[in-house]
Amino acid sequence: MTPNITALQQPVPPYLYKYRSLHPMKRIKQILADNRLWCSSPASFNDPFDCKVGSLGTLDQTSLKKMIKDTLETGVAPSGAEARLADGDRDAYKEVSVGLQKRVDRCGILSLCKHSDNILLWSHYADTHRGICLEFSTSEWPSLRCRALPVIYSRQRPSVNFTPEWDKKQFFQDIALTKHASWCYEKEWRFVELDGEGFVNFPATALTGVIFGCEVQKSKLNAVMRYIKKRTQRPAIYRAFRDEREFKLVLEQID
Repeated sequence: MTPNITALQQPVPPYLYKYRSLHPMKRIKQILADNRLWCSSPASFNDPFDCKVGSLGTLDQTSLKKMIKDTLETGVAPSGAEARLADGDRDAYKEVSVGLQKRVDRCGILSLCKHSDNILLWSHYADTHRGICLEFSTSEWPSLRCRALPVIYSRQRPSVNFTPEWDKKQFFQDIALTKHASWCYEKEWRFVELDGEGFVNFPATALTGVIFGCEVQKSKLNAVMRYIKKRTQRPAIYRAFRDEREFKLVLEQID
């Protein structure tokens, strides 16, 4: 598959945002009290095309046989379908793609975005504006700055190409970073953990802001504030309000 190199080389924004529902509060406590975020398996995503292995593109049998040989040297035996595909049986790809998909689903992905005032993101990922949005400084979180990459929005699904340039790590990254063009409003960036879903720790200083949705309940706001006040490194606190004239959110610092 061929990624959009221009998109991958975009400069990392100074701040990235993570929207969170306040239900359950357990996740909020893990973020604010323990300084860690959850990287989810792609199998749990709401887009049925997201992180799904596509069709077979270029098949270079010599390259695939070399990959199989290299894998054998690590002590891992290839499947019968991989061997048949290497012999030119393109129908075997259906079985091979099932195995590739299982490996993709074992990855962990942390989804972030460039903007904190997107009405649709608040609606879809922050309990219809009753949740919060978290601001992270990429300069205070070196691994995020190095590993966060922008999602590529396309109308074509990427194909799988077994060529001399095929790289397993790049393959998983490309699968994780390509979504349909209709999702472009999210302006999403992703931190991909190939070792599997689970928690990723962040420096306490990296959390620079907490924004409450315009529909947040007072009891939930107070509960979150209690966690924030216990932090040594206190983020700035904001509240989203409806603009009186336009369809937009206005963020005002409240603490």
